Amino acid sequence: MSMSDSAARRRGLFRRQGFNLTLAAVGMSAGLAVAGLVTGIPVASADTVIGNCTIVSSPTPTVHTVCPGVDLTGSDLSNFDLSHADLTGAKLYQAKLTSTNLTGAKLTDANLALARFYGGANLSYTDLTGADMYGVYLDSANLTSANLTNAKLTYPVMNSVNLTDANLTGADLTGADVSDTLLIPSYQKVTADLTGSASVTWPTPPNLTGTTFGGCDRASGSSFPVGWTTVRCTVNTSASQASGTFIVDVAEPASNPEPTLPGNLFGS
Repeated sequence: MSMSDSAARRRGLFRRQGFNLTLAAVGMSAGLAVAGLVTGIPVASADTVIGNCTIVSSPTPTVHTVCPGVDLTGSDLSNFDLSHADLTGAKLYQAKLTSTNLTGAKLTDANLALARFYGGANLSYTDLTGADMYGVYLDSANLTSANLTNAKLTYPVMNSVNLTDANLTGADLTGADVSDTLLIPSYQKVTADLTGSASVTWPTPPNLTGTTFGGCDRASGSSFPVGWTTVRCTVNTSASQASGTFIVDVAEPASNPEPTLPGNLFGS
């Protein structure tokens, strides 16, 4: 074989090897591109795991968080949507639940002691039967139609809580201040007559399921002097008694003309 033939064969071999290497490189690049597309796809789930509980995103009455007995002590559950959740017997001691939505949730026998429901949390239609709510902070919380049967609602903070149609049968309200709720008469403002006092009347608050209005230390229709007077009232359940206060604000008369003296009082 001549030197020219040998060189030609080597050139052909190199071209074939180069072609094969090029194909391999192209195939590898394509494979990496495909792999990149697969690994770059995010997990299609917005659920959140806290402790041993998976909080379902956008819950419905049929698909919702189910975590009975879970220990979420001290957890920050603010702004979560826990509507319809099953948290039966859950431990939520000192949990933070600012603006949390618990509409229709099941919290029977749950431990909510010292939990903080700041910012108007929604507990409407929530089942709180037998729940331990000692010292719970319910700032402007919505408890419309909530079931608080036999709940331990002792020494809570209940600023402006909405209790419309709530069930408080057998609830322990020891130490509960229910001022600014529908269980206590609201702020009364009147104007005194020329004697410097006013007779003030107010409607008797409604009884909820399980509650009986106990009366106040000043009866409706009593006479009140100018200024602020605090009136204290009580509310009873079969298990305990709660109390609350409201203000009677009596303003001074709109006008109190000076007496007119006769012109000849001192003679002419």
